[in-house]
Amino acid sequence: MVVIFLAIIFILTTSNRLAPLYYAELPKEFFKAERPKGFFKDPNVAGAFSVLGVLYAESQLLFSRKRKLALASGILSLGGVLFSFSRGALIGMIAGLIAVGVVALVARRTFRFIALLSLVGLTTMLALPVAIEAFGQSSRFQGLTEYDVRGRFAAWQAGLQVFAEAPWGIGPGAFEKGIVSYFEEYSAHNTFLRVLVENGLVGLLFLVLGLATVFRSAVSSIILTCRVADRSWLADSAWLAGSLTAVLVESWFIDTLHWRHLWVIIGLIFAHHRIMKIAASSSNL
Repeated sequence: MVVIFLAIIFILTTSNRLAPLYYAELPKEFFKAERPKGFFKDPNVAGAFSVLGVLYAESQLLFSRKRKLALASGILSLGGVLFSFSRGALIGMIAGLIAVGVVALVARRTFRFIALLSLVGLTTMLALPVAIEAFGQSSRFQGLTEYDVRGRFAAWQAGLQVFAEAPWGIGPGAFEKGIVSYFEEYSAHNTFLRVLVENGLVGLLFLVLGLATVFRSAVSSIILTCRVADRSWLADSAWLAGSLTAVLVESWFIDTLHWRHLWVIIGLIFAHHRIMKIAASSSNL
Protein backbone atom coordinates (compact mmCIF):
# COMPACT_ATOMS: atom_id res chain seq x y z
CA MET A 1 0.00 0.00 0.00
CA VAL A 2 2.87 2.36 0.82
CA VAL A 3 4.58 1.71 -2.52
CA ILE A 4 1.34 2.32 -4.42
CA PHE A 5 0.66 5.50 -2.42
CA LEU A 6 4.15 6.82 -3.18
CA ALA A 7 3.71 6.00 -6.85
CA ILE A 8 0.43 7.93 -7.05
CA ILE A 9 1.85 10.92 -5.20
CA PHE A 10 4.93 10.86 -7.41
CA ILE A 11 2.81 10.94 -10.56
CA LEU A 12 0.65 13.80 -9.29
CA THR A 13 3.49 16.07 -8.14
CA THR A 14 6.86 17.23 -9.41
CA SER A 15 8.23 18.19 -6.01
CA ASN A 16 11.78 16.97 -5.49
CA ARG A 17 11.06 16.90 -1.75
CA LEU A 18 9.79 13.36 -2.28
CA ALA A 19 13.16 12.19 -3.62
CA PRO A 20 14.27 10.62 -0.27
CA LEU A 21 11.27 8.28 -0.58
CA TYR A 22 12.76 6.84 -3.76
CA TYR A 23 15.82 4.76 -4.48
CA ALA A 24 17.36 6.25 -7.61
CA GLU A 25 19.59 9.25 -6.92
CA LEU A 26 19.39 11.03 -10.25
CA PRO A 27 19.68 14.70 -11.33
CA LYS A 28 16.51 16.74 -10.88
CA GLU A 29 15.79 16.80 -14.62
CA PHE A 30 15.53 13.00 -14.55
CA PHE A 31 13.28 12.72 -11.49
CA LYS A 32 10.72 10.72 -13.47
CA ALA A 33 13.15 7.78 -13.66
CA GLU A 34 13.02 7.03 -9.94
CA ARG A 35 11.32 4.05 -8.30
CA PRO A 36 9.24 3.79 -5.10
CA LYS A 37 10.91 1.76 -2.38
CA GLY A 38 8.46 2.14 0.53
CA PHE A 39 10.15 1.46 3.86
CA PHE A 40 12.55 -1.06 2.33
CA LYS A 41 16.26 -0.89 1.52
CA ASP A 42 15.52 -0.47 -2.18
CA PRO A 43 12.77 -1.22 -4.77
CA ASN A 44 14.14 -4.70 -5.46
CA VAL A 45 13.47 -5.74 -1.86
CA ALA A 46 10.09 -3.96 -1.81
CA GLY A 47 9.04 -5.77 -4.98
CA ALA A 48 10.25 -9.14 -3.72
CA PHE A 49 8.38 -8.68 -0.46
CA SER A 50 5.19 -7.82 -2.38
CA VAL A 51 5.57 -11.03 -4.41
CA LEU A 52 4.81 -12.98 -1.23
CA GLY A 53 1.52 -11.10 -0.98
CA VAL A 54 0.59 -12.04 -4.55
CA LEU A 55 1.36 -15.70 -3.88
CA TYR A 56 -0.56 -15.63 -0.59
CA ALA A 57 -3.64 -14.23 -2.32
CA GLU A 58 -3.33 -16.74 -5.16
CA SER A 59 -3.11 -19.65 -2.71
CA GLN A 60 -6.05 -18.42 -0.65
CA LEU A 61 -8.20 -17.97 -3.77
CA LEU A 62 -7.32 -21.48 -4.91
CA PHE A 63 -7.68 -23.47 -1.71
CA SER A 64 -9.49 -21.35 0.87
CA ARG A 65 -12.84 -19.61 1.25
CA LYS A 66 -11.37 -16.24 2.30
CA ARG A 67 -11.68 -14.94 -1.22
CA LYS A 68 -12.83 -11.34 -0.81
CA LEU A 69 -10.00 -10.37 1.50
CA ALA A 70 -7.52 -12.40 -0.55
CA LEU A 71 -8.56 -10.67 -3.79
CA ALA A 72 -8.07 -7.22 -2.27
CA SER A 73 -4.66 -8.10 -0.80
CA GLY A 74 -3.64 -9.69 -4.09
CA ILE A 75 -4.45 -6.53 -6.07
CA LEU A 76 -2.49 -4.35 -3.63
CA SER A 77 0.47 -6.73 -3.62
CA LEU A 78 0.53 -6.92 -7.41
CA GLY A 79 0.56 -3.12 -7.49
CA GLY A 80 3.55 -3.16 -5.15
CA VAL A 81 5.39 -5.53 -7.47
CA LEU A 82 4.63 -3.54 -10.62
CA PHE A 83 5.46 -0.11 -9.16
CA SER A 84 8.79 -1.35 -7.82
CA PHE A 85 9.84 -1.96 -11.44
CA SER A 86 11.99 -4.83 -10.23
CA ARG A 87 12.73 -7.33 -12.98
CA GLY A 88 13.91 -9.83 -10.41
CA ALA A 89 10.61 -9.53 -8.53
CA LEU A 90 8.67 -10.22 -11.73
CA ILE A 91 10.81 -13.29 -12.47
CA GLY A 92 10.39 -14.48 -8.88
CA MET A 93 6.62 -13.94 -9.04
CA ILE A 94 6.40 -16.05 -12.20
CA ALA A 95 8.46 -18.83 -10.57
CA GLY A 96 6.32 -18.70 -7.43
CA LEU A 97 3.09 -18.82 -9.43
CA ILE A 98 4.38 -21.87 -11.29
CA ALA A 99 5.11 -23.59 -7.97
CA VAL A 100 1.60 -22.79 -6.71
CA GLY A 101 0.28 -24.06 -10.04
CA VAL A 102 1.96 -27.42 -9.52
CA VAL A 103 0.14 -27.74 -6.19
CA ALA A 104 -3.09 -26.77 -7.95
CA LEU A 105 -2.56 -29.57 -10.48
CA VAL A 106 -2.01 -32.08 -7.69
CA ALA A 107 -5.15 -30.86 -5.91
CA ARG A 108 -7.14 -30.80 -9.17
CA ARG A 109 -7.75 -27.06 -9.13
CA THR A 110 -6.36 -26.60 -12.64
CA PHE A 111 -9.19 -24.55 -14.14
CA ARG A 112 -9.31 -22.12 -11.22
CA PHE A 113 -5.53 -21.71 -11.32
CA ILE A 114 -5.55 -20.97 -15.06
CA ALA A 115 -8.29 -18.37 -14.53
CA LEU A 116 -6.34 -16.65 -11.74
CA LEU A 117 -3.07 -16.83 -13.65
CA SER A 118 -4.77 -15.27 -16.67
CA LEU A 119 -6.09 -12.47 -14.47
CA VAL A 120 -2.64 -11.74 -13.03
CA GLY A 121 -1.03 -11.94 -16.46
CA LEU A 122 -3.59 -9.68 -18.12
CA THR A 123 -3.36 -7.09 -15.34
CA THR A 124 0.43 -7.09 -15.57
CA MET A 125 0.50 -6.74 -19.36
CA LEU A 126 -1.97 -3.85 -19.29
CA ALA A 127 -0.64 -1.93 -16.28
CA LEU A 128 3.13 -2.42 -16.54
CA PRO A 129 3.69 -0.65 -19.90
CA VAL A 130 1.72 2.39 -18.68
CA ALA A 131 3.64 2.50 -15.39
CA ILE A 132 6.98 2.04 -17.17
CA GLU A 133 6.28 5.02 -19.41
CA ALA A 134 5.08 7.22 -16.54
CA PHE A 135 8.21 6.54 -14.47
CA GLY A 136 10.74 6.52 -17.30
CA GLN A 137 11.71 2.88 -16.80
CA SER A 138 11.47 1.72 -20.42
CA SER A 139 15.24 1.20 -20.78
CA ARG A 140 15.17 -1.37 -17.97
CA PHE A 141 12.73 -3.57 -19.88
CA GLN A 142 14.22 -3.43 -23.38
CA GLY A 143 16.96 -5.97 -22.85
CA LEU A 144 20.23 -5.93 -20.95
CA THR A 145 21.14 -2.52 -19.58
CA GLU A 146 24.57 -0.96 -19.11
CA TYR A 147 24.02 -1.54 -15.39
CA ASP A 148 23.75 -5.28 -16.10
CA VAL A 149 26.73 -5.62 -18.41
CA ARG A 150 29.21 -3.23 -16.76
CA GLY A 151 27.94 -3.75 -13.25
CA ARG A 152 26.34 -7.07 -12.35
CA PHE A 153 28.13 -9.24 -14.93
CA ALA A 154 31.49 -7.59 -14.28
CA ALA A 155 31.06 -8.20 -10.54
CA TRP A 156 30.29 -11.86 -11.23
CA GLN A 157 33.44 -12.24 -13.31
CA ALA A 158 35.53 -10.54 -10.63
CA GLY A 159 33.99 -12.76 -7.96
CA LEU A 160 34.94 -15.91 -9.87
CA GLN A 161 38.51 -14.63 -10.18
CA VAL A 162 38.67 -14.09 -6.43
CA PHE A 163 37.28 -17.58 -5.83
CA ALA A 164 39.93 -19.10 -8.15
CA GLU A 165 42.59 -17.54 -5.92
CA ALA A 166 40.91 -18.45 -2.61
CA PRO A 167 38.57 -21.47 -3.00
CA TRP A 168 38.34 -21.71 0.81
CA GLY A 169 36.69 -18.25 0.96
CA ILE A 170 37.73 -14.74 1.92
CA GLY A 171 35.41 -14.27 4.90
CA PRO A 172 31.75 -13.30 5.53
CA GLY A 173 30.70 -9.92 4.16
CA ALA A 174 33.96 -9.42 2.28
CA PHE A 175 32.76 -9.78 -1.31
CA GLU A 176 32.66 -6.03 -2.07
CA LYS A 177 36.16 -5.43 -0.72
CA GLY A 178 37.49 -8.67 -2.14
CA ILE A 179 36.79 -7.87 -5.80
CA VAL A 180 38.36 -4.40 -5.72
CA SER A 181 41.56 -5.79 -7.25
CA TYR A 182 39.60 -6.80 -10.37
CA PHE A 183 36.64 -4.41 -10.28
CA GLU A 184 35.20 -1.57 -8.23
CA GLU A 185 33.53 -2.10 -4.85
CA TYR A 186 30.28 -3.73 -5.90
CA SER A 187 27.61 -6.06 -4.50
CA ALA A 188 27.53 -9.66 -5.68
CA HIS A 189 23.96 -9.57 -7.03
CA ASN A 190 23.99 -13.36 -6.72
CA THR A 191 23.52 -15.02 -3.34
CA PHE A 192 25.19 -18.29 -4.30
CA LEU A 193 28.21 -16.54 -5.81
CA ARG A 194 28.53 -14.38 -2.70
CA VAL A 195 28.59 -17.42 -0.45
CA LEU A 196 31.02 -19.20 -2.78
CA VAL A 197 33.46 -16.27 -2.69
CA GLU A 198 33.07 -15.46 1.01
CA ASN A 199 32.71 -18.97 2.49
CA GLY A 200 34.26 -21.14 -0.19
CA LEU A 201 33.07 -24.46 -1.57
CA VAL A 202 32.30 -25.84 1.89
CA GLY A 203 30.12 -22.84 2.72
CA LEU A 204 28.23 -23.09 -0.55
CA LEU A 205 27.70 -26.82 0.03
CA PHE A 206 26.20 -26.18 3.46
CA LEU A 207 23.96 -23.43 2.06
CA VAL A 208 22.66 -25.66 -0.74
CA LEU A 209 22.08 -28.58 1.63
CA GLY A 210 20.30 -26.30 4.10
CA LEU A 211 18.01 -24.83 1.45
CA ALA A 212 17.35 -28.31 0.06
CA THR A 213 16.25 -29.42 3.55
CA VAL A 214 13.88 -26.46 3.81
CA PHE A 215 12.44 -27.13 0.36
CA ARG A 216 12.01 -30.81 1.23
CA SER A 217 9.98 -29.79 4.30
CA ALA A 218 7.81 -27.54 2.11
CA VAL A 219 7.12 -30.37 -0.35
CA SER A 220 6.50 -32.81 2.48
CA SER A 221 3.91 -30.42 3.94
CA ILE A 222 2.04 -30.47 0.62
CA ILE A 223 2.01 -34.27 0.62
CA LEU A 224 0.85 -34.41 4.24
CA THR A 225 -1.87 -31.83 3.57
CA CYS A 226 -3.32 -34.02 0.83
CA ARG A 227 -3.78 -36.79 3.41
CA VAL A 228 -5.86 -34.80 5.89
CA ALA A 229 -9.58 -34.16 5.60
CA ASP A 230 -9.29 -30.36 5.71
CA ARG A 231 -7.81 -29.45 2.33
CA SER A 232 -7.81 -25.74 3.19
CA TRP A 233 -4.35 -26.35 4.70
CA LEU A 234 -3.17 -26.45 1.08
CA ALA A 235 -3.46 -22.67 0.97
CA ASP A 236 -0.62 -22.33 3.47
CA SER A 237 1.39 -25.21 2.01
CA ALA A 238 1.20 -23.80 -1.52
CA TRP A 239 1.97 -20.25 -0.39
CA LEU A 240 5.08 -21.26 1.56
CA ALA A 241 6.42 -23.49 -1.22
CA GLY A 242 5.75 -20.81 -3.83
CA SER A 243 7.33 -18.07 -1.71
CA LEU A 244 10.50 -20.08 -1.12
CA THR A 245 10.70 -20.87 -4.84
CA ALA A 246 10.34 -17.19 -5.71
CA VAL A 247 13.15 -16.13 -3.36
CA LEU A 248 15.49 -18.90 -4.51
CA VAL A 249 15.00 -17.94 -8.16
CA GLU A 250 15.64 -14.28 -7.35
CA SER A 251 18.77 -15.32 -5.45
CA TRP A 252 20.51 -15.86 -8.79
CA PHE A 253 20.16 -12.17 -9.65
CA ILE A 254 20.37 -10.34 -6.32
CA ASP A 255 21.70 -10.75 -2.79
CA THR A 256 18.95 -12.23 -0.59
CA LEU A 257 20.72 -13.23 2.62
CA HIS A 258 19.72 -9.93 4.24
CA TRP A 259 16.05 -10.31 3.26
CA ARG A 260 14.20 -10.71 6.54
CA HIS A 261 11.21 -12.26 4.83
CA LEU A 262 13.41 -15.10 3.54
CA TRP A 263 14.17 -16.20 7.10
CA VAL A 264 10.57 -15.67 8.20
CA ILE A 265 9.39 -17.92 5.36
CA ILE A 266 11.96 -20.58 6.33
CA GLY A 267 10.77 -20.49 9.93
CA LEU A 268 7.12 -20.72 8.86
CA ILE A 269 7.91 -23.69 6.62
CA PHE A 270 9.39 -25.67 9.51
CA ALA A 271 6.52 -24.68 11.81
CA HIS A 272 3.88 -25.55 9.22
CA HIS A 273 5.55 -28.88 8.48
CA ARG A 274 5.42 -29.80 12.16
CA ILE A 275 1.74 -28.82 12.35
CA MET A 276 0.91 -30.90 9.28
CA LYS A 277 2.72 -33.95 10.72
CA ILE A 278 0.55 -33.66 13.84
CA ALA A 279 -2.62 -33.14 11.76
CA ALA A 280 -1.82 -36.12 9.52
CA SER A 281 -1.16 -38.36 12.53
CA SER A 282 -4.43 -37.29 14.14
CA SER A 283 -6.46 -38.01 11.00
CA ASN A 284 -4.97 -41.53 10.82
CA LEU A 285 -6.09 -42.36 14.36
